[in-house]
Amino acid sequence: MIGSHFSFSRKSPKTLLNTIVATGATTCAIFLKSPRSNAFVEPFDAKVIAFFAENIAPVCRVFAHASYTYNLAASGNRDNNLAAFLHECELANQLGVPIIIHPGFVESGVVADGIANVVAAINYIHARLPQVTVLVEFCGDAPITKKGCAYIGVNIGQIKKILTKVYNRARVGVCLDTCHMYVAGIDMNDAARVDAFMTEFDTEIGAANLQLIHLNNTEELLGSCKDHHSPLARGNITGDGFKHFLRHSLIRGVPIVTETHLDGNAAIKNELKYVEALLQ
Repeated sequence: MIGSHFSFSRKSPKTLLNTIVATGATTCAIFLKSPRSNAFVEPFDAKVIAFFAENIAPVCRVFAHASYTYNLAASGNRDNNLAAFLHECELANQLGVPIIIHPGFVESGVVADGIANVVAAINYIHARLPQVTVLVEFCGDAPITKKGCAYIGVNIGQIKKILTKVYNRARVGVCLDTCHMYVAGIDMNDAARVDAFMTEFDTEIGAANLQLIHLNNTEELLGSCKDHHSPLARGNITGDGFKHFLRHSLIRGVPIVTETHLDGNAAIKNELKYVEALLQ
């Protein structure tokens, strides 16, 4: 399954279906609300839910991406962060789709506290919505910021600790992002380095927990910890680098979604064809 991140409007859900058809996507990601707004929105009405179930879900596997406005790893502002997370999970539950999260950062710089906060947030959701699957995204942020905050999810060990401490193990998984991996210091152009990373992932986390690939390039430097995506054909990760990664045995069958901000269905369709060629 190959696709991209698409726009989704509750006022016109058919637009998403049209985009899926026009680009040939068989999977995609969407935001359930504005990703830069703290405002809550009304639940989806019955017509939207029915249209999604009858027309979109049968032809395209959809993932929801959480907003960027709340911080699950933080020790402060817990009530608001949990409420915002629960709100989006309720929306995801209405459509029957998994939700992808960036774990965030802990203000104290104590990684164990940040991991515990993320685990508590996921357990909080599963206590109320046990059927919602939460995917923890591998992040490329600086492990420790200049202000002493510690980002969570920046290595396999941290993600393993999150997954092993979540109560509902059947409803949690991992999303790997190639841009994040590269800026975190994993050279996607070095086949041996990629193989070592994937072996570590399989050993520590397990291939069955890899449920989504975000396939992105970047013009940022290796190990720069700068999360800036670029189109697949433009950036520091080469075609051969993508090809080796995508043909790795652990990647086979995992849905692939690009987040490269291309304009127009034709450009997106061409990029998805490029991905298909890499997989051959």
